[in-house]
Parts: sequence; C-alpha cells; structure tokens
Amino acid sequence: MYMPKGWIKTRFEEKNFNLNIKDLKNKHLGIDGSFSGYIRIFGTTPHDTHDDYYFLIENGRIIAAEKVEIERKIRTIRDDVFNEMDNLYKECEISVVRLDKSQLDISKEINEDCLLENRVVFKSELNREELLKKINADHINVERLLYKFENKRVFKS
Repeated sequence: MYMPKGWIKTRFEEKNFNLNIKDLKNKHLGIDGSFSGYIRIFGTTPHDTHDDYYFLIENGRIIAAEKVEIERKIRTIRDDVFNEMDNLYKECEISVVRLDKSQLDISKEINEDCLLENRVVFKSELNREELLKKINADHINVERLLYKFENKRVFKS
C-alpha cells in the first residue's frame, strides 16, 4: 500500500509474536471508534523472510488490507490477508499512524484495490456517557413508551 507519512501514535517491537486478527484486536493499540489511520506490521519469520502488513482504518474499522512477502515478491490483498494472517514472527515491529481526513481520502483512492467489503471492527471501550450521547436520551417520550408497554402487557396476560 502507498500511505502518507501521518503522525506516529504508537510504535513498539515484539519478539516471538503470533500475529492473528484476534490478538491484533485485543492489543492495546489506542484505536477507538474515532481513530483514522493505519497499522503497519513488519515481521521477520523463523525462516528469516520478511512480511509487511498494512491495515487502513477509518473510524475504528479496518477498511483495507495488504500483505507483502518481500523475498517471495507475493502481494496479498483484501480478505485474503486475514486468511493468511496466523503467522509466528521471531521479531516484529508494529506502528500505529494517525492520518487526517484528506490523507485518509487520498489513501483510499490510491489503494482502491485493497478495500474490504466486510469491515473489521476493533474493540472500543464505551463508557456510560458515550453510550448516552449516542442514544440521545433527551428526546425519548417516556409516556408513549409506558403506554406501549402497558398495552403489550395487557395482551400477553
């Protein structure tokens, strides 16, 4: 994938890292529902070959994926990346890079061949205030809801 430079949010190295989508979702990468950017994973396999992964993320969802096996010159894109993702790396560098809206739009256009149909959602920690903001509880008509509840309760008895 061709990606803009962006702003590095997190970068760390792992040894004996088992890369799969479940572990990647559970890693504390600082990705929530408002994050837009990409994850780059560069790993060295036990056979001393190198794999380079890119995951483009918009609003906390993976929208594009690419894997390049550098020595073998094999490029895998879209959902096939997740099928081949269960690998062990003796050394691995993971970078989380934030992009602004214009950089994200450019990335989506340039890497159109890598866009996913089914988007992968990261775990995001929602607290009570965030949930209430999404629900917008101020506009709930309590009397109408109670009336509906009473009518359903009467018919079921």
